[in-house]
Formats: sequence, C-alpha cells, structure tokens
Amino acid sequence: MSEIENITDNDLDTAEYIDLEDENGDTVTFELIGRIEVDGCTYCAVIPEEEDENADSDVYVILKEVNK
Repeated sequence: MSEIENITDNDLDTAEYIDLEDENGDTVTFELIGRIEVDGCTYCAVIPEEEDENADSDVYVILKEVNK
C-alpha cells in the first residue's frame, strides 16, 4: 500500500530543501512538498524555492530517490 507524507503548515519551520543542478550547471533550490513510497521506491514532489514570474504557479516536479 502506498503511504503519502504531506508537509503541513506546522512543518514550515522545518521544511526540507534540495539543490539540483540543471544542464547548464546552474544550481536551483527546490522545496520538498510531499513524499510517497510505491513498491519500495520513494518519490518526492518539489517546487522551486524562488517563484519564476513567467512560470505556471501550479507546476511541481516529481523525483525518484536513488540511493548510491
């Protein structure tokens, strides 16, 4: 069974952020907004920390966690 973990207003002081590097080598910071485990794999939903005025505000990214 899938278990969804949502970050609530109570978690704002302890919000998680991750830095990702794009294809140009620029680093972008994302805020973790949710996490789900499916069939032993963990997926994270993230949104950019800084709002891009040209971007759609309802956009988020889903990432698969990979352990190395």
